[in-house]
This record gives sequence, structure tokens and C-alpha cells, in this order.
Amino acid sequence: MMLPIKAVGKAGELAAAEYLIKLGYRILEQNRRIGMKEADIICQTDEYLVFVEVKTRLCRDPDGEKPWESYVGRASGMVDSAKKRNLLMAVNAYMKRYSPPYVPRIDVIEVYLAPDRRVLAIEQIEGAVTGNTRLKRRKRP
Repeated sequence: MMLPIKAVGKAGELAAAEYLIKLGYRILEQNRRIGMKEADIICQTDEYLVFVEVKTRLCRDPDGEKPWESYVGRASGMVDSAKKRNLLMAVNAYMKRYSPPYVPRIDVIEVYLAPDRRVLAIEQIEGAVTGNTRLKRRKRP
């Protein structure tokens, strides 16, 4: 059974938000439009205001050791240079408009789902778009 693309995306965003809450992040907003751009999740942790881009993939072989190998490429590979530019523009507009007392950071969260929407794996890439060279992947607890 194939899921409609929007349902897959929503399931991934919900799983990502739950994942962030378990890690101690405070969710501030979801699906926030900033001008013509959108941030999937805006959350806060320590001194960071984190803008999260969630990328979700359905996996053909949900019982495999690495579910993303059953699909073509990693979910984070869907964040191309145009998407990165859009994210940076959205973050800059948000920071300019609200002047929050936090350091902005853009993370990408990859969510891999079985056809029944069961979460198989979640990985977070911190600072994926800001040029931070210290990229850490966090696996789902």
C-alpha cells in the first residue's frame, strides 16, 4: 500500500517532532511560513534556535539493517542547493523580524518509514545547512 506523499511527509514531521522532544528540545512552531519560505519545525535547545528541515522516505525493505539502503539515496540528499538557499533566506528573515536571543542553526532530520508508517530510523544532522563542519548524526534512541 502506497501512502500519499503529503501523508508520508506529515508522518515524518510528527516523528521528527517527537524525536526532538525526547532529546529535550522545546518545539516552538511547526510548518511556519516565513515570507514565501517555510520551516518544518522551529525549536529551541540551549543557546540555539533550530530550524529543522524534515525529509521522509518510505522504505521498500523495512526489515533491512539499514532501511535507507532499500531506497534510492539518503533522505538528506533531497536538500539541494536551492532548498539550502531557501532555508537560509527563511532563517535570515525570521531572525531579522523577531531578533530572538539565540544562535540560529539549521538541521536536517531524516525519517525512514515502513509502508505501514512505522518509524524505522531517524537521524539528525546538526548544522547541516549553516556550514558548520561539525556534523553529528544522532540515531533514534
